[in-house]
Amino acid sequence: MPRTSFITRAIQEVPGYAPIYELFRKYLENNYGSQGTVEDYLRSHAKLCVHFGRLPQLVTIPEYVNYCHDICKKEDASFSTYKLIRYAVVQYFEFINVTPPKAAVPRWHKPERIPETLNVSE
Repeated sequence: MPRTSFITRAIQEVPGYAPIYELFRKYLENNYGSQGTVEDYLRSHAKLCVHFGRLPQLVTIPEYVNYCHDICKKEDASFSTYKLIRYAVVQYFEFINVTPPKAAVPRWHKPERIPETLNVSE
């Protein structure tokens, strides 16, 4: 079975996603010169929508808290993945002219690791 992109899945599965997708894409293209950034934000936004089965403004505060907590606590969680989701949510709420709930955009609190010494002479 071929893999389906998150954007395609969101268009097919999330009520209300299809009508806003093109407008949100154009909004991002108007505000960001990089096509890669636009695609990353769209994919992250679609991933969030598919996860919850609805648009971000319909997700509850407890759901955002649990979702962000789960992402931060994963062993393989990367800052870049988290940052893309966070900024995609911020951009979407800006697009619909609504202030995002603070629970939807928490800060990254992954503990810093002490760098390993590469050799004894350092």
